Amino acid sequence: GVYFVPAFTGLGAPYWDPDARGAMLGLTRGTTRAHIVRATLESMAYQTQEVLDCMQRDSGIPIKELRVDGGAAANGLLMQFQADVSRVPVDRPTMVESTGLGAAYLAGVEAGIWQPEEVRTLRQSDRKFVPDMDQERRDTLMDGWRAAVKRVLTKREEAPATAQRAAPARKAAPAKKPAPAKRKAAAPTKKKASAPAKKKAAPAKKKAGPAKKPAAKKKPARR
Repeated sequence: GVYFVPAFTGLGAPYWDPDARGAMLGLTRGTTRAHIVRATLESMAYQTQEVLDCMQRDSGIPIKELRVDGGAAANGLLMQFQADVSRVPVDRPTMVESTGLGAAYLAGVEAGIWQPEEVRTLRQSDRKFVPDMDQERRDTLMDGWRAAVKRVLTKREEAPATAQRAAPARKAAPAKKPAPAKRKAAAPTKKKASAPAKKKAAPAKKKAGPAKKPAAKKKPARR
């Protein structure tokens, strides 16, 4: 369950994340030095397998055998694990330092010691490692590796198809209840100032007495 992601200078194919950084994941109180060493070796096989997946997917050509070289090829544990996760035989040559051997072959061809066609027959196989892991175990290990890589990625773009996992759907937050509408306080109705009561009409004047008879004209006195 221990995974080591050696992203010391970022991650190359198929992630292309230069800002990713290395991490050791899955440590427990029972983890020992042997677990860390094994996780470091296994990380090389995981990275190689992801590149092989891209090559096969892009070219459409299945890989039937993997020929290895270099100093790491001398480790039998790593070679067997590579065969298990790649599901193809791994062929290790007797001379694993292929860089130096290639330079010697070029010099020999130039000096006339070998013909170019002869060089192809000079490679000798030391051991062939065949897959010896069931498919379910292999898929579980690869899934754990991809989950570990996902933890160190800084880019949130779409990861390769082989490294994708559906993210669990997030529960929708409960809808907030709308706040009750505040009732506007009714403005106090202004009481109209009642006009002062009009004074009662003055009492009616007394009726006029009977009209006086006009004074009789005085007759002129007789002489």
